[in-house]
Amino acid sequence: MVDAPKDASMSSTADRTPHRYAWPPHRVLVGYGEADRSGAAWKVGLEAARQHRAVLWLLHVVQLPHDATVWMNSSERDEMINSNLRRFEPLAEQGAAIGVPVSLLVEMGDPVVLLPQRCRELGIDLLVLGTIQRGPLLSWLEGEVSSRVTPRVHMPILLVASHLPAPLMEK
Repeated sequence: MVDAPKDASMSSTADRTPHRYAWPPHRVLVGYGEADRSGAAWKVGLEAARQHRAVLWLLHVVQLPHDATVWMNSSERDEMINSNLRRFEPLAEQGAAIGVPVSLLVEMGDPVVLLPQRCRELGIDLLVLGTIQRGPLLSWLEGEVSSRVTPRVHMPILLVASHLPAPLMEK
């Protein structure tokens, strides 16, 4: 394993401003989505934050149909976000139990846009994403968030393959 430099600088192609990240990481973000149904990325991100005494964010992006803005009012959106926040509270408690401060973020939109955006805004040093191992045809047809996010973020990314189809938490 090769260690990254203590304070590396990388240039973002999106906005052409330098992005600095620290190693070991002080701020870790776990993108929780369908690819991490088994919780593998969450577990790895939590352990990385514990080992490095880092702050941890869990970001879940709710993807809505394109016409959702037409039929969903603001109270329905708020309820959807709040129900997802409640769903992830046990994970925040799990982090607190081992001394890792966890912030939960639930947003609506496109994870390919929101993940890099939140990483920049929060000054994230390490992004942890789950990935599903599937054949090339399914990957091409369905696409995968991790493969579309990776070129958009300019920091260390840890991709965790999920082998278990069982969900980490029941809905």
